Amino acid sequence: MATGTDDDSETLRFEDVDWDSYGGRDLRPSAPTASFLVLFGALVAFYCYDVFVLPSGEPTIWIVANSWTNDVIWDVTRVDWLSLFVGVLVVSFAVVPAVGEPAKVRKFRETYPKDPLSVVALVYVAGLALVGLVGPVLLDQPTLQFDQARQPPVYTSVASKYVTTCVGPVVDGHCQGTWATPLGTTMGGESILVWLVYGTRTALQFALISAVLMVPIATVVGTSAAYVGGRFDALVMRYVEVQDAVPTVIVYFLLVIFVGPTLFMLIVAYGLFNWSDMARLVRGEALSLKEEEFVSAARSAGAGPLTVVRRHLIPNLASTVVATLSMMVPKLILVEALFSFIGLSGDQSYSWGQLIQRGLIDGSLDGTTAVDLTGFEGLWWIPVLPALLISVTVLFFFVFGDALQTVVDPREG
Repeated sequence: MATGTDDDSETLRFEDVDWDSYGGRDLRPSAPTASFLVLFGALVAFYCYDVFVLPSGEPTIWIVANSWTNDVIWDVTRVDWLSLFVGVLVVSFAVVPAVGEPAKVRKFRETYPKDPLSVVALVYVAGLALVGLVGPVLLDQPTLQFDQARQPPVYTSVASKYVTTCVGPVVDGHCQGTWATPLGTTMGGESILVWLVYGTRTALQFALISAVLMVPIATVVGTSAAYVGGRFDALVMRYVEVQDAVPTVIVYFLLVIFVGPTLFMLIVAYGLFNWSDMARLVRGEALSLKEEEFVSAARSAGAGPLTVVRRHLIPNLASTVVATLSMMVPKLILVEALFSFIGLSGDQSYSWGQLIQRGLIDGSLDGTTAVDLTGFEGLWWIPVLPALLISVTVLFFFVFGDALQTVVDPREG
């Protein structure tokens, strides 16, 4: 390798290149890779047990009630399998590195914005994830209880004419809300609070699983197209243009025609066919990084294309990916709410959008599907509370994404 002056070395930014990685091939997997292999193997074994060992129709997990808990019955669905796979990825490539390298956790604490809005967004997103993960385990699914229909939220009231049986006290002809139904009930007597908890899991499942499917596809496509260039770049980007010309919603409608509306198919459609914008941004950033001197220095040191892409291009694309996800995850939450509102996400899961529909379409008791806004004052909390939750969630995900971008951007500071 040619040598030069100290100024030349600084110009090439040799300090940005991990020279030790070119001295030989270390075949030992890293801690995140090893943990992924172990956890993924366990997940595959669990899947084989569910599919090939358990009798058909028997739930995957059934814990008989004891003094500590009621019966725990979990029949793992296809969406649950995808959620478990996402969990494996999070544990392997987020939790394990954080535990093994405390310096990264300290850096996150030091670089994360300290303004009140960003801190509140972090707490909110973490709390929402906890509710979506733990809430459905602790709470039974919403059940129909027609004798408790249209109960208002605590500290509010509704005219008694809208309520069949008032659980709380009746004052001046108005049914008062109580802590027995803190957020009120639907027209079928289902708890709004429990529905929102289960809807949180549905929203996060769709948004996060779809995003996890998008990121590797967009990153690989964009980075490889930029690094290889030439005809390969032109061919790949032409496919991206063709895919972008067909809206993802059309892809999902085709799946609905042949398979039917399900949350799993909605995830497949948006996870596998909605990454073109991210791929374009990744490609544009990778084209810029490709010409950087530290990449040229890595090539001069003998690094192969895969090593250059894996060690030097992809890590420096983190800010681009995070910036795109910060805009995409809240949009995906809105997408799931929209499809569930119009009844095209399937009835397998409780959803915020489906709850809004319940409040606007008076069909729970009389069997009709007509929009009934004349009696809105008698059920305002049913559509308003999930709509408010969607708005707040989207807002804080945007704020959290912007704050996270400043943390992962290697050019910050």
